[in-house]
Amino acid sequence: MQTLIVKTDRRTQLADVTAQVQKLVASSGVATGICYLYVPHTTAATTINECADPDVARDVEGGKLVLGRWQGVFFCEFDGPRERRLQVKVVAD
Repeated sequence: MQTLIVKTDRRTQLADVTAQVQKLVASSGVATGICYLYVPHTTAATTINECADPDVARDVEGGKLVLGRWQGVFFCEFDGPRERRLQVKVVAD
């Protein structure tokens, strides 16, 4: 499991962490599998937000994040500003 540090600067904030998560997925060596995200904080969360892509059901495939054209992974801060941890685990099929 890898840990990303997310620093927020507002009380309520959605921080785009797509690039950081993608980097960890790419460096994992896993070609096909699933990527788990875990936030060990009661006042924070993660979400994948989309706009209009019909392929939303697939999240991770082929060693990279499979996101719709308008999708990104966001760290959601609800009690900032703080320094938070986002744990990422990539598991092969």
